[in-house]
Amino acid sequence: LAELVQNVGGSAHGQKRFVDRYWDHPETFLLGVQDCWLRQRESVWELKVPHGDAAAHRVGGERTVFREISGPEAILGELPSWIDSLTTDPDSARLDANGCADFEGLLSGLGFR
Repeated sequence: LAELVQNVGGSAHGQKRFVDRYWDHPETFLLGVQDCWLRQRESVWELKVPHGDAAAHRVGGERTVFREISGPEAILGELPSWIDSLTTDPDSARLDANGCADFEGLLSGLGFR
């Protein structure tokens, strides 16, 4: 990559390495089938959801433009609009700002991995 950048007149200024963990339900892929992506990069949580016509059926991977939601509290406010069971499940009361301290544990409790 550095050679390609130099070939077009650029220069490398260093490298940065990071690890992303993507979360979804391992059996139903509730988010991925809607082209939504929940990730944890370092200690930052992000939810990427389709921008524009959200009602258009997608199987995942077709979009290049997303609306990005950052932080557990904002993500918890957005998830029920993408996962119907969270609005009908009586246990979904766990989805509030008080659960943000253990966001990973909360997701695990919902079956996400």
